[in-house]
Amino acid sequence: MRKNIFLKIFLGYLAVLTLVFSATVTSSFKIIRSNYIHTTRDFLKRPSIAVRDLTKPMLENKDLEKLNAYVGDLGRRMGIRITVIDKKGRVLADSEKDPLLMENHGNRPEVTSALRGSPKSATRYSTTLKKYMLYYAIPYRSKEHVLGVLRLSIPLNNIDTLLDSLKKRILEVALIVLLISILAGLILSRIISEPVRRLADSFKSNGKWSPGVNVSVESEDEIGELAKGFNTMAERLESSFTEISHQRNELESIISSISEGLLVLDREGKIIKYNKAAEYISDIKDIQGKYYWEAFLSRDLQEFVSKGIEGPSRKEIILKNRTFIVSITPVRPVDLSVVVMHDITELKEMDGLKRDLVTSVSHELRTPLTVIKGFTETLIEENKEKAGPDNKYLSIIKHNTDRLINIVRDLLELSSLEDKESRLNIEDVDLKALIQAVLTGLSEQAKAKGLSLNSSVSQTPVVVRGDAFRLEQLFTNIIDNAIKYTDKGSVDISISSDANYARVEIKDTGIGIPREHLRRIFDRFYVVDKSRSRKLGGTGLGLAIAKHIAELHTGSIKVDSAPYRGTSFTVILPC
Repeated sequence: MRKNIFLKIFLGYLAVLTLVFSATVTSSFKIIRSNYIHTTRDFLKRPSIAVRDLTKPMLENKDLEKLNAYVGDLGRRMGIRITVIDKKGRVLADSEKDPLLMENHGNRPEVTSALRGSPKSATRYSTTLKKYMLYYAIPYRSKEHVLGVLRLSIPLNNIDTLLDSLKKRILEVALIVLLISILAGLILSRIISEPVRRLADSFKSNGKWSPGVNVSVESEDEIGELAKGFNTMAERLESSFTEISHQRNELESIISSISEGLLVLDREGKIIKYNKAAEYISDIKDIQGKYYWEAFLSRDLQEFVSKGIEGPSRKEIILKNRTFIVSITPVRPVDLSVVVMHDITELKEMDGLKRDLVTSVSHELRTPLTVIKGFTETLIEENKEKAGPDNKYLSIIKHNTDRLINIVRDLLELSSLEDKESRLNIEDVDLKALIQAVLTGLSEQAKAKGLSLNSSVSQTPVVVRGDAFRLEQLFTNIIDNAIKYTDKGSVDISISSDANYARVEIKDTGIGIPREHLRRIFDRFYVVDKSRSRKLGGTGLGLAIAKHIAELHTGSIKVDSAPYRGTSFTVILPC
């Protein structure tokens, strides 16, 4: 059950008030009693010297009868009890009792102290008079000796009567003050708790904040400051909620308008947000809250997403007879993953049409070009002995025909590599022997340019699983490229390996590649220096072919270069 803050404040106030009043009343009784006893002791102390001087001669003369009569008369007139005790503790005279019937008083604290020469007071129950008494004792002195003790005493019945009367009056006053204090506490508790209650009531019973709520508190104390702070917070929250709602609506509109399928998955793989495009791609309707493997029955997609949750990745996947580029990106630290499915079916079809067109054109051009090249070589041979411009023109025709034939050959080669039905002849390939064969084939080309071909390989063979013909083609294209674009210096090849991968680095001292061109050098027909490429007879397809061959071997090619600092290609192949 919820405890009321008013009740907490009031009960706390009441408990403190009760403790304070109890302590005050109790201490008041003690203080009054103590003050009364102190006053009475002073009252006894004042006449004690005079009484001692009056009774001392009788004590010295041992006139006990006269002493007892005098003490009795003086005690009645003064209203106090007077007792004379010798130094052995025997009672010699007493104003109220027969001294012969009284016990020895030598062990009384006040008497013992006085016999030692020091006056002393004491409060004690008198066994003789059967009541509480206040005693004050002083010594009788004769030069250096104590003759006895004079003790004056008065009963404490009066103080008990007085205290009973005062206790009643004090309790009456305390009760009235307590009731007034309780009433004041009620009012004070209400004043303190009412603004807090208003703050609490400003929230809905389910704990949610209600827009437009304001708390009216007129006090200028901390509660008032709290209310002002609450109202300021409420205004800011309302503004923030409005802005968040607007942004959320914008986000919903943007997500809905995206043509790509979009999914947001939680850590368990449940779909917590999606758009219409994703629902259209899915195999069921109403995919909210479903697991992705329930909404999409494609095994490829399920495997891809289960692996991709660990890190960003992308893959080409067939869904409902259409081709999608599916990418997944984990969102940290909220443990969400965003899956985007981009439909590239039309692009793939266009790419296929282009590839088919290129293949068909290449096939159609190969025969005519071969014929042109044959006739051109024949004409050059026949006109070899003749001088004139014809030989120059025929040489230009032959050069460009060779270039076209190389382009057609590379296009057909690239088309073959891109064909999904393309197969590799997998076998154990010794990279050291293969690289050496490539260098031998290109040595004359390097020698003609004054370049040195250097290889650094480990003593043990580096063996990979791959297609020897395709791998030779890969390294031939890269090393041939390095020789073409290096005017002086060297081309260095190094081979290394570990338990999982073999690495071949081809590094030249050529003209280098500007950084902005690095991301496109593996695109087909892309050349950095077009004039130099035409001059050297390049087709712009060599690196594209090399990349496809590396990917067919589940490997990769990395490039690092800067203008006038040479270029380094690193081919990584699984062992």
